[in-house]
Amino acid sequence: APAMDVFSLGCVIAEVMRGGATTLDLATLMRILRDPDSDAFDLDVKDGLDPPELRDVVTAMLAREPSRRGDAATHLRTLEAAGVLPPEFSAFAYDFFTKVLLEAPRPDDRIALVC
Repeated sequence: APAMDVFSLGCVIAEVMRGGATTLDLATLMRILRDPDSDAFDLDVKDGLDPPELRDVVTAMLAREPSRRGDAATHLRTLEAAGVLPPEFSAFAYDFFTKVLLEAPRPDDRIALVC
């Protein structure tokens, strides 16, 4: 589902920008799965996420309620407008991932194409 993809991307961005600090470990994930209303879902990733626009986007991407996570295109435009990503990024990313998906239908083929 798109909302889960946005959540996953938020986790990846948070971990990369915070030097590999874990965003969601297995124990926390298991607590969330057992009790979706658990406060374990309130992920605090604000430390190490600068500038503020990046922090705001990642915080939205990690929202507990999927409908509040927004969509990837909106987050991309926000980050480009704030200068966090260069304007050329979206054109490159779209073309690159389209090529990967069209030319490499199997996961192993995708890895080979990217490498």
